[in-house]
Amino acid sequence: MSFFKSLFNRKSIGNSESGLPAETIRAYNQTRRVRDKSLLCHAPFSNMYFNTEGHVAVCWKTFHKHETYSEEKSIMDIWKGENFEKIRAGIKSCNLDFGCQECKKHLLEGNYVNVLSKAYDNDHLHPIYPTIMEFELSNRCNLGCTMCNGNLSSTIRKDREKLPPLPSPYGQKFVEELNEFIPHLNEARFNGGEPFLIKQYYDIWDNIIKLNPKLKLVIATNGTVLTSKVKEYMEKSNFHFNISIDGFSPETYGSIRINGNFEKLMENLEYFITYCQKNKRTLCIMINPLRQNWWEMPAFVNWCNQKNIHLWFNSIIKPADQALWSLPSSELGNILKKLSSAKLEMPNTGDRAIHKYNIDTYNNLVNQQIKTWYLEAVEREETSNNLSEKPEVNAKQQAQKKITTYFGAEHKSDCQFLLDKLSVLESTIETEQLINRLYALVLNSDPAVLLEMAKDLSAEELKQKFESEVTKNQ
Repeated sequence: MSFFKSLFNRKSIGNSESGLPAETIRAYNQTRRVRDKSLLCHAPFSNMYFNTEGHVAVCWKTFHKHETYSEEKSIMDIWKGENFEKIRAGIKSCNLDFGCQECKKHLLEGNYVNVLSKAYDNDHLHPIYPTIMEFELSNRCNLGCTMCNGNLSSTIRKDREKLPPLPSPYGQKFVEELNEFIPHLNEARFNGGEPFLIKQYYDIWDNIIKLNPKLKLVIATNGTVLTSKVKEYMEKSNFHFNISIDGFSPETYGSIRINGNFEKLMENLEYFITYCQKNKRTLCIMINPLRQNWWEMPAFVNWCNQKNIHLWFNSIIKPADQALWSLPSSELGNILKKLSSAKLEMPNTGDRAIHKYNIDTYNNLVNQQIKTWYLEAVEREETSNNLSEKPEVNAKQQAQKKITTYFGAEHKSDCQFLLDKLSVLESTIETEQLINRLYALVLNSDPAVLLEMAKDLSAEELKQKFESEVTKNQ
């Protein structure tokens, strides 16, 4: 069957093989603005995401199942490859169990705002080529943000992780290969590191200016790099911006965005805002709600409304010790109460649609995302207490069953990897009671988050994490 035929050979949107209720699908589709809603997600049919390690996936949430770019494997080989095809087949039957579990979780929670698939809703699918590409080709960055890592920041890799520079698989061959795809793209997204410090991006932008000069280029920047060269490319390219800030005061910003200068950032922001408003380009302020900044979220909304620009709140899962979701229910309850009672401003001038969007986005963060985390924390603590009081309850068996069910037959290797890591961790624990506590924590955690932690941390680091959680909950 040709790629064109397979693209449109879909099952009915109501026939879900993954247990996703038809009413959930209908409710989600009512929140979408795309014309074609027969696919829950367009990413597998329109997008390619390239990361710093040479891994290629349909979006940044599916990198645990990826292809790898190399001298032997072309971009087109990956686009038509087995992993992409498996995800496409799942999406056609509304099955989100091949790499799309996080979006499935948001859908089942009714959190339709944070479903990543919305970022790929478009009506420009092509039968042969992707129409969106996302580039994360280098980790070169001038900042060392506390929640980031060396794969995305050369500063962290050098100063915090004490590792050599990250090698890149993307050479001149990759840049030249892109020329076949550029004329068919409707959008290209450039992430980092810091995009304006990545030399290879300028080479790609030069080719885009020649081959597809009106192509929408979305730059995810920390806003601190604004040189004459950057301004030159802004004038001759169709740049749009997502600018990450994370702090609304010099103190908060400085505590998160290491090496950043808050005053210089705010000065640069005025230039970016003026540029976008003058040229009718989009600009969005991106914020990571963390333990270090959550109280400033209302101020971000009011400032963005005054400036007449959009904002967005990311859902931060890692690192767990900076994320909100892993806090005790008492702290999450306090955060929920304070943010729920915050006063949000609706200016008399400007675009009321933008103002409403920002307030709705904030309300989703508070009343949907943080409230869900609070309820999960309550359940986590109740289960942990019950298991501590009733040692006859076999938490290990329940946790293993949950993990096996979550990953399913399609992800046996991931499932076994996580179970093996837990087994190693268990062997370092001295008492049966503590082993029970370990699996109580596992039972009330997101298996996808646990898998990422298991991949990122050594056995000793995992043990330290566990001991820290036990101490915190005593």
